[in-house]
Amino acid sequence: MAGEAFAPGCGTLAARVFANPHARVPPTLFYDIVFPVRVTLPVPIGRPLFPDDEPVTDVQLEFIDLGRIDWRALPGREFVFPKGPDDEYPDGGVYLGGTHHSAFLTRLRFGERCGESLAAALDIDFNLSLLRPLPGGLDREFAVHWEVPLAVDPAALDAVMAEARQVLGWGG
Repeated sequence: MAGEAFAPGCGTLAARVFANPHARVPPTLFYDIVFPVRVTLPVPIGRPLFPDDEPVTDVQLEFIDLGRIDWRALPGREFVFPKGPDDEYPDGGVYLGGTHHSAFLTRLRFGERCGESLAAALDIDFNLSLLRPLPGGLDREFAVHWEVPLAVDPAALDAVMAEARQVLGWGG
């Protein structure tokens, strides 16, 4: 199974208030999740698929719009996102071979917070159709279900929530 070739590590959860009037994006609270992924294939790989001999890359899930929800209220919540590239979905990707490949976050469930870590379960659909040649052990398209801990910086996230309450005028 191609998804078994990707093994996620501990990630990070961040947030930001972002606006782009030229693209008609009003001020919005967005979350970002980034975590390393080790790629293990039947034949050892390194360059040119990775920048060095270590087969590790990052999965970046950005502009995740969960609504006006304070990060401290995320435990126990679940979010489902559309599955198609033509739908509104979080911007996600993984870099392999110097090329950006799509990673569609379709479901996100937050577990308990323990100190500076927040448990998360993610369903992600990967599309590696731009990767040529495709190494043995990978499929062009595959889906994964990962449960990973996300590191949080409470002070940084609280500062973004304060900005969001001020800019967006919400009490969350």
